[in-house]
Parts: sequence; C-alpha cells; structure tokens
Amino acid sequence: MSIELTSFKREYPHSTPPSTSSNSVKKGFLAFRQHCIKCHTLNGEGVSIGPELNYAVSVTEYWQQKWLSRFIANPQSVRVNNKMIPFYRDIENQE
Repeated sequence: MSIELTSFKREYPHSTPPSTSSNSVKKGFLAFRQHCIKCHTLNGEGVSIGPELNYAVSVTEYWQQKWLSRFIANPQSVRVNNKMIPFYRDIENQE
C-alpha cells in the first residue's frame, strides 16, 4: 500500500482558476474548495451529490446575487426540505 501526494490543480484542472487570477477570485475559490466541492461539481469536477454549478449555465446567471447569497447562508429560508447545508461562516478559510 502506498500514498500518493497530489495537488488540487492536478486533480481538478478545469475547476482551478489561473494563477494570475485576482485575490478576490482566489479567495472565492478557496471558500468553494473548502465548503462546496464536497457536494457539488464545477465544470464536471467534484462530487455530484448536489447540482453542477457551472455547466451548462452558471448558477450566478440564473439566480440573483441576493437570493444566491441568502440560499448559501441559510438554504431552508429559500427552499424548504432541500438537502443543502448552510455555509459555516465561523470556519476560517485556510490556504
């Protein structure tokens, strides 16, 4: 038995933003990587418990920002009986 160390970029090449991305993009991606990819796919990469978030249309195109933010923070306040868990803001993002 052996363990192979790898990188997120190697495992998910279509979901990792370019190294030249802005700090806000990198911060948003870090939050996605820590909180969302456990259940969602992005560009076909990740876990498919929840819906794909970018293909064929990005969730940011068909949800208004205020409703998407509310849903992420408290899913039950927007859609009763859904499986989405709230985003835990008290968990510090770590690189």
